[in-house]
Amino acid sequence: MKPEELPEVLQAELYEEEAQTRRLQLVVYPSLIAFIVLASYGFYLIYSLTRDVHQLAVNVATLTESVDRNMTRLSADVGTMNAGVARMTEAVVNMQRDMWSLNQNVSTPLSVVNRMIPFSNNSSGRYPGSPGPMPYMPPVMPGMGAQ
Repeated sequence: MKPEELPEVLQAELYEEEAQTRRLQLVVYPSLIAFIVLASYGFYLIYSLTRDVHQLAVNVATLTESVDRNMTRLSADVGTMNAGVARMTEAVVNMQRDMWSLNQNVSTPLSVVNRMIPFSNNSSGRYPGSPGPMPYMPPVMPGMGAQ
């Protein structure tokens, strides 16, 4: 049957169905295209994210190896520096003892001159300098025990 042969009521419903189908096509086809575009973009984002995370994992592994290698070297250097500071401490203590000894040896003969100088330090002790060198306790290094 041709559309001209149908009754007017059926022709009106047919035209209305065609109009609704066209309206539906105007909504569905662009929505389908937008969904395909968004799904493609989402796939691209996920792909680039996984690639970036893989590169990050490789960089972290390289960094970990570098830090491990350098930390071992740094630990050895700090141990060497610790021993050097201990030797410097001993040298300073020896200088302190030598200065105290020099003070004892020089201050006794010069005490007569010190009494003649106005505004001098007229201490009541035999030696006007310090009372003596401070006691030296060698530093205790971790893992090495007392020396």
